[in-house]
Amino acid sequence: MATIKVSNIPEEGLKLHFRLDGEKLKDIVKVDRGMDFHPHTIDVSCDISKVQETVSLGLHLETEIDFDCCRCLESFTLPVKGEADYTLIPSREDVKGEGEWAGEDEAFGFYREDLIDPESLVYEQILLQIPLKPLCRENCRGLCPHCGTNMNLSSCNCREEQAGSPFAALKNLKVTK
Repeated sequence: MATIKVSNIPEEGLKLHFRLDGEKLKDIVKVDRGMDFHPHTIDVSCDISKVQETVSLGLHLETEIDFDCCRCLESFTLPVKGEADYTLIPSREDVKGEGEWAGEDEAFGFYREDLIDPESLVYEQILLQIPLKPLCRENCRGLCPHCGTNMNLSSCNCREEQAGSPFAALKNLKVTK
């Protein structure tokens, strides 16, 4: 998907449908978060309208991302769906900053030189939905710290060690009045 030239947006607006290669997203996130994952193709629908120089852009995206679970190391696929609305205005030299959130579901930003890059907005929305610690399921039991058995699949005969609590010394404390 190429950039959109704002001056070419017709009065009735634009409806675009395109696919993006997930590998570009992988390269962005590896640098940003040091996370290893395998994104699938990203399907994007985009509604664009313009009033004078202000552009309203609505995104709807769907993809899947393959991760390794942070607890049990098993591979799993996370479906990612998102919608976002952006209000974009031309960048001016006298305006400082990149943009600010204008509301709960609407992002405010700038475009430069009469061009909007919808790819960067799509990747931004996906990055916002990637969990810091991807889990195959919410109640993943992880691996046994002694033998490495995946506790989701079977149990092991390792005895559980009592974790040293910083409050263990308070257990024997007697309070007198």
